[in-house]
Amino acid sequence: MKQLLIIGAAALVLAACAAEETTAPEDTTAAESIEEAADDAADAMDEAADDAGDALSEAGDNIEAAAEDAGDAMDEAMDDAEEAVDDAADELEEEPTE
Repeated sequence: MKQLLIIGAAALVLAACAAEETTAPEDTTAAESIEEAADDAADAMDEAADDAGDALSEAGDNIEAAAEDAGDAMDEAMDDAEEAVDDAADELEEEPTE
């Protein structure tokens, strides 16, 4: 999972770099350019981590909903089985013995 976050962050950084102007303005030093790139990379990593957290949260919600649905289905199946057993017992009681 951690590797996926790193790969995602790297992809975001590359996309951000490709979208921005690649030539530095005349009055910007190399150190300032590097610092700005590092800040952009950190921002991209933060955004990627937030997106991953949101995705995990949504997945957790989906799992919780699925578990609840499965529990409801099991309860309904158990109720149906109990009803079938009761119906079978009633039919046995109603049948005349020979």
